[in-house]
This record gives sequence, C-alpha cells and structure tokens, in this order.
Amino acid sequence: DIHPPLARMLFSVVAQEADPTYALTPMAPNQDFHNFPYTRLRTFIALFGILFPLIIYAIGRTIGYRAPTALIPALFVIFDNALVLYSRTILPDTLILVADFLGLLFILLAVRATQKNRQLLWVLLGGLFLGAAISIKWTAFGFLGLAVLWLLAKRFWGYAVILFSVAMCVYVAVFYVNFTLFTQS
Repeated sequence: DIHPPLARMLFSVVAQEADPTYALTPMAPNQDFHNFPYTRLRTFIALFGILFPLIIYAIGRTIGYRAPTALIPALFVIFDNALVLYSRTILPDTLILVADFLGLLFILLAVRATQKNRQLLWVLLGGLFLGAAISIKWTAFGFLGLAVLWLLAKRFWGYAVILFSVAMCVYVAVFYVNFTLFTQS
C-alpha cells in the first residue's frame, strides 16, 4: 500500500477482536464473509460519514452563515452520492475528509478567537487533525497548506509554524508507532 499507515492501523484496531484466520479465507463473488468483521468496519466508517455533514455545518456557522444558510452545504454533503458511497464502504476517504475539514474548522475557530490560550488550543487541535489526515493519505498536504496560508494571511506567523510542526509531529509519531508495532515487513 502506498499510503501512510494510519487508516490501516485504525481498521486493525476496530477489527482486533475478530478471529485472526479471516485473512486466510479466500473471497469470491457471492460468497459469505465468514468471520471477517465486515459489519464492524462498515459501522466505524459510517460513524465518520455521519460526522462529516455536522462538521460542514459547523464550518458554515463559524464563517458567519446563519443557521438555514449553513445547512445548505451540509445537505449537499448528505445527498452527494459519492460521499454516501464512501461512508458505506471500508475505504479511508471518509476518514481523511473528516480529519481535513475538522482541522480546517479548528483553524477557523483559532482565527476568530480573541484569547491567546484559545487560539493556541484551536491551532494545536487543528494540527493534530491535519497531521492525522496526512497520516491517512498524502493528499491532505493540500489542506495543511491551505491552513498555513490562511494563518499567514491573517498574520498569525507563530501559529502557522506551530500548526505545521504539530502536524509533522503527528505524522512522524504515526510512522513510529507503525514501525514499532509491525517490525517485520
């Protein structure tokens, strides 16, 4: 797999209680899943699919939309066939979307906050989630770049460095945990 390991690590934690022999079961069309934790993994992704429209609504409210107006993009997310499909399959796409947009929500909250300790808290949380997103797929670097540029445009120079540093620390920590747990290829 060419992607960073966080999604696989999360999937393995969710499927941990399953019988370890499921990997040896050959899968064919129209065949029973036997003891593969299919329902558990689909439910895990579906929970993130449920969170995604709520995050989009919160972003709308944070940037100043009234409640009915902020509901419109959330409804677009709810009725988008691709997003519904992603939230019903065992794919990392829903995980990365939730982490990316949650990271951007925290950056927007940091820009709007008036107290320094709240700004720092939101930037740290944004870095945590954007780092998690990068640890799922490298395409999340675009969201990290967007967040850093947004902080730079608002003259939050120090927070932009903190955001980038936290995201990179999370990324490195995920690989450290992966290589510590899985010592053999």
